[in-house]
Amino acid sequence: MLLVSIDLKKAFDSVNTEKLLQKLKLYGISDIGVCSYLSDRKQFVFFKNNNSSLQPSYRGVPQGSILGPILFSLFINDFSNCVLNDFTELFADDSKFIFWGRSDEINQLKCKVKSDMNRVVDWVHRKDLDLNANKTKLLIFSNFHHLYDLQQFSITLNNIVISTVQNFKCLGLVIDNKLRWDAHINQMARICFLKIKYLYTIRDYLPKHFLILVGQALVLSIVSYMCSVWDCAAKKHLKVVEKIIRSLARVVLFFLKV
Repeated sequence: MLLVSIDLKKAFDSVNTEKLLQKLKLYGISDIGVCSYLSDRKQFVFFKNNNSSLQPSYRGVPQGSILGPILFSLFINDFSNCVLNDFTELFADDSKFIFWGRSDEINQLKCKVKSDMNRVVDWVHRKDLDLNANKTKLLIFSNFHHLYDLQQFSITLNNIVISTVQNFKCLGLVIDNKLRWDAHINQMARICFLKIKYLYTIRDYLPKHFLILVGQALVLSIVSYMCSVWDCAAKKHLKVVEKIIRSLARVVLFFLKV
């Protein structure tokens, strides 16, 4: 199985406003309020107490707003239609394409991936967006016997070779090519232990009940994130998670024996 992660350069800022309005009309969204919200926008640069002159802005959806991600999702919701041989997962500007095939059908799999990725490039150009090939990644899942052969697999986008990686981050979850989850757990441990260290330095100045709330918010929230996905990791990796929880308990519940 192959997973291709597509990255668009400045995705939200690059949306062509005119094309977005045309797309909204196809869905029957032609309310004057929405049109005025996107049209006649202006921008300026502020630097060292000086402002540049106002210039019209013909691109981008407002960021930091509720409508921004919704408008962008409507703009690219036909992205998956240009791919014929895979499963597509879209989350705002985060796009993933999953291809699968048998180990004895590698050549056919390569053809499917390359043909679909060419259609992806064409779609990006038609939408007046810019594909960031340097940040586009290819991750290959396979058993140990075939993984070495598949690591030689690569694709070319915009004359840039997209080679394989051992792992990458997807929505805060570090996925590796063997689904062992040790990379995610190790990264999680580094962040959690750093925050536990900070808690240790201030624990004497906070009420006990408040310290417990802070520990839950800063550390346990990270540990519990997507735990239903990575909790199938090997016991030696899960022991790291147990160590995180025990360390937090010693800091937060230091008045008890843990």
